[in-house]
Amino acid sequence: CFALACVGASVVFLAGFSMDLLVGTRKYSQGESLWSKGQKDAVILLQRYGNSRSEADFQQYLEALRVPSAYHRIRVELDKPQYDPAVLSEALVASGLGTEQRVLLARRYRIFRGEPHVAQAISLWTKADQEMAALAGAAWRLHAQAAAQPPDETAIAQTLAEIYAINARLAVLETGFSDRKSV
Repeated sequence: CFALACVGASVVFLAGFSMDLLVGTRKYSQGESLWSKGQKDAVILLQRYGNSRSEADFQQYLEALRVPSAYHRIRVELDKPQYDPAVLSEALVASGLGTEQRVLLARRYRIFRGEPHVAQAISLWTKADQEMAALAGAAWRLHAQAAAQPPDETAIAQTLAEIYAINARLAVLETGFSDRKSV
């Protein structure tokens, strides 16, 4: 009877662990999807801003990056041996996740970040950080060019071309997110 109870408890533990792994992977994948959507929205909004010169379009661009920026800060903070709870909490709130989801994401990231599937996604996301930083630099340059009186149309066109090139490099990484192949 004791042996059956031990086997039953082991099965329940393994089932629970499997569910944790599945939920953790799903939460991380949702973060990837939000990151991808934010990046794509940002490029579209920068193109619109380059044509409209409307400050509202630039503000929408900044808002489009709120979630990707939050997920970046979460990942960077959780990768530290001793993370700062205040910084992590601020980034988790900015991610737009509910309270329970925030707790689960943080706990599961630390537990499962070494799993091959998640580790590969983190590697790709880290490569994309450089491109996102380049996108932000180009965006602020575009903002300055669009605000200049008179605006330098040639410079704006060159910066938009740079933004499209960054987007093309990000698209390759995004495909890697989906395919989980090395890029």
